[in-house]
Amino acid sequence: MDYQPLLKALDFAFGTYSGNGVNHAGEPFAGTFKLEPILAGRGFQIRYLATGRDGNLYHLEHSLITPDGNGELCLWNFNSNAAGMLPHRLEALRTEPSVGARFLYGDPAEFNSFRERVTLTIEPDGALNYAYAWGLPGDEFTERSSLTMRRG
Repeated sequence: MDYQPLLKALDFAFGTYSGNGVNHAGEPFAGTFKLEPILAGRGFQIRYLATGRDGNLYHLEHSLITPDGNGELCLWNFNSNAAGMLPHRLEALRTEPSVGARFLYGDPAEFNSFRERVTLTIEPDGALNYAYAWGLPGDEFTERSSLTMRRG
């Protein structure tokens, strides 16, 4: 899969974004998302923070979007809701009208294991959408949280 259009879009979209979303429990939260190029745009760093209206931490994330040793693009996701860094492989890429990528860890159909999908979309108007779908072992795999953010 040619992921160069995604890297070019991310290079153009670097910066800090903020917005509001709803988590898996239906609770509103504020999110801040910082996207930075690393190694001259060969990869990207994400720093993402989601807090509830009461100030409680819902999610803290430091992730990388880089190729793995085989040249496959991955989202190396390290966050406060998981025990360690999880490699999410690029599952799908869209380039028109928005640029979007879906990164997958595990098999969504495998009911007895943890699985997760992270979707990052850059809209034509410059908005950035970040969404999580996941399922715990023995639980349904479904969309859990998302937010749309604007730069600045």
